[in-house]
Amino acid sequence: MDRGLGGALVFGGGEEMDLAEEVARGIGSNALPVAGLSLREMMGLMARCGLFITNDSGPMHLATALSVPVVAIFGPTHPVLGFWPLGKRDRVLTADLECSPCSLHGSRRCPREWICLREVTVDQVVQTAEQIMGERS
Repeated sequence: MDRGLGGALVFGGGEEMDLAEEVARGIGSNALPVAGLSLREMMGLMARCGLFITNDSGPMHLATALSVPVVAIFGPTHPVLGFWPLGKRDRVLTADLECSPCSLHGSRRCPREWICLREVTVDQVVQTAEQIMGERS
């Protein structure tokens, strides 16, 4: 969300524009898909965000480096491996299952059909995001 302007940006890789558009439609009229940006463009937009909701990824670390608060969803990876966002206001959400991490980068085929990602709910993400945004006020 842009600091003070409201709305949401849906980031993604160049081949993910259709998915970004679908997610933006699901969010509503205040969402804009911005997939396929250059790294510089992405960082420029990201730096203006009041919050960045992401999976365990490179953009997660970029947001932290830009001092943008992060809600990071960890599934097949796990913060115990040491790759969590380091910002003071950053939060990590994980199902913390006994099978996690399933590999260093979560790249092995999951025998449990990605239960680790389904166990982190939309409500948990929204509640955590609201908590972070409330701390800013």
